[in-house]
Amino acid sequence: MSHLKTFFFLFYVTGLLFGSLVFATSFESDYVVSNYPEGVYVPGLIFDKPFDKAGFRILYHHRNISTDSLSIVIALQNLSLKEETIFVRAGLGGSTLDVVFAGHKAAQTFLAQYANPNGVKSISLPPLSSTYVLSHLIKPDQTSSGIVQLYRENHYNLRVKMGIVDNRYPHLSSFSDIASGINQYRVAHFQDILREEIVRFDSVDQIMALEVGGKPYLVDSSLNYELTGNYGVLHQFNIKLSNSLSKPTQFNFYLAPKKDNAVDRAVFLINGKLTEVGVSFNKDNEVSMQKFYSVFLKSKEKKEITFITLPQSGCYYPVDVIIRAMEGFL
Repeated sequence: MSHLKTFFFLFYVTGLLFGSLVFATSFESDYVVSNYPEGVYVPGLIFDKPFDKAGFRILYHHRNISTDSLSIVIALQNLSLKEETIFVRAGLGGSTLDVVFAGHKAAQTFLAQYANPNGVKSISLPPLSSTYVLSHLIKPDQTSSGIVQLYRENHYNLRVKMGIVDNRYPHLSSFSDIASGINQYRVAHFQDILREEIVRFDSVDQIMALEVGGKPYLVDSSLNYELTGNYGVLHQFNIKLSNSLSKPTQFNFYLAPKKDNAVDRAVFLINGKLTEVGVSFNKDNEVSMQKFYSVFLKSKEKKEITFITLPQSGCYYPVDVIIRAMEGFL
């Protein structure tokens, strides 16, 4: 049975072998999702929130429905009298006409940094100052998607701001002169988590399904909003395979849509190696599954595999990962 754990994130720790990768480091982290409205057309402040936990993660997915180029801008503000160091990982997709590809590319580049010892960027933020974290272009009638993880070294008085900026007026940085987004934009705010599940599968079982993005969904109680599909939530499957048959057996893994008229993609870290999955669909009672991984076990052999993934924007989650055992296949 799956359970929820405090979100784990890869980051560098200054002063402790700086440059070495730390895996499964636990800390409290906020998680903010910006997708309402999905279509944006004028500049505005999306949110201005305190950065008062160790981590702050953002998922955004927006389409530019105006005739001018816009940018999604994320900024940090240090209101304290002490310098702060922030570590950043960002996965960006777009600007592109392909909504599915935008979300896929954001997920792919974000997860790729988990296996990259040089994937973390550090930002030094002087006292009483502000700085950009990123500026992400959205061309007219195109979509941009992003997943951004911030980690703070200390606990000074910081704020995180995100807004839409008109590229004709790039001087806007603190959003102090942009119209309030209270009525224009709405974000959902959650406690970030890692959903971890231990899976045991024997060849005699032949087939099983693992759900990615399923219940329980994250809930923003202040908005009475449920994040159906758990978009951006990290899932880790610790899979224990065993072949109790007398013959060698191949274990195949497939991505399978669950919703009608769904178009889905996925990306996985499989034992630390990045694997991208092509398009799967469920349309007109026809389901197309994508095989993305296989492992071969001898008779009585056992093997453990770790999958890390996350539901990506622009798709129709939840989806299933189907495991099928096929006796004697190579």
